[in-house]
Amino acid sequence: MGETRKVRWGIIGATARIAQSAIIPAILACENAELTAVASRSRERAQEIAGKIGPEVAAYGDYDSLIADANVDAVYLPLPNNLHLGWAVEAMNNGKHVLCEKPLALNAVEAEEMAETAEANGVLLSEAFMYCYHPMQTEVAGLVRRGALGEVRLVRASFSYRQPEEEYSRRDLSMGGGALFEIGCYCLHIARQAFGTEPIVVTAKSLYDPQLEIDTTTTALMEFPEGGMALIDCSFSQTQRVAYEIVGSSGSIYVSRFLLSSQVVGIGMEAGEYCLSQEGQTFLHQSPPGNMYLGEIDAMSRRIRGEAVFLLPADDGVGNMRVLDAVATSARTGQKVIV
Repeated sequence: MGETRKVRWGIIGATARIAQSAIIPAILACENAELTAVASRSRERAQEIAGKIGPEVAAYGDYDSLIADANVDAVYLPLPNNLHLGWAVEAMNNGKHVLCEKPLALNAVEAEEMAETAEANGVLLSEAFMYCYHPMQTEVAGLVRRGALGEVRLVRASFSYRQPEEEYSRRDLSMGGGALFEIGCYCLHIARQAFGTEPIVVTAKSLYDPQLEIDTTTTALMEFPEGGMALIDCSFSQTQRVAYEIVGSSGSIYVSRFLLSSQVVGIGMEAGEYCLSQEGQTFLHQSPPGNMYLGEIDAMSRRIRGEAVFLLPADDGVGNMRVLDAVATSARTGQKVIV
């Protein structure tokens, strides 16, 4: 691919809410990307979506046709969790780069197969933790990395909301539903990013829906090397919280809202805020405005073009899946689990 050509994107499952409200606008606004194809199980729905964008966007009523399209370089997958492995592997075996929604798979074995497929085909695979691409998160990560907090000792992360019943895929155990996989994955990821390493042992407790058998609330204690600890909680039945705190030996950072609400690119550039405490003094900082979905699409597009920019690698997705597996096992068994 030439260094200046836009990366051509296709979306499998283009009717997904996240695709229509966030990713399609992000691709259209990204100077390094263009949308060339959308696919749905309904050709009519795919044509409806493509028709709103322009005649240059191909519409497919099946996923295989989009994967076979030579005018597609990268595929975005917002499908239910149980469909990630099959379609990601097929896309990568056809030479497509893949941006896959979180969680990457149903378990670490599947995630490892996906990463191995990406390596075998010389393509990129990245898990869509879009919060990492907002300027606020870039600033926070930079402060931690430069030692502004000293040695990281504790991370606390929470993600909860009252989930509507119509979000059926998030409430279906066979589709990989449940609070831990759907939203707790963010909390685990934040802790892993803050420590810059993997936890050693996890202990967890979950509350389960007696009919659906999914976890509706999960809390976990993660033990990291050198005595580091992380406390995470997630829930489908509590008031909305999307916050985290990183505590070090000489300072701390508190982010009250790490998932910013704006999704529409162009009118959705939003600044983030965080509190930095050092030597007994607390300062409120505001980051530059940005859109995390646009940042995510731009980062992957630029990496596909060979630019050396930050992009979550496939191995990071595998690592997060291993921790998810360990937390889920601990919650089911009531035992500590070695990661």
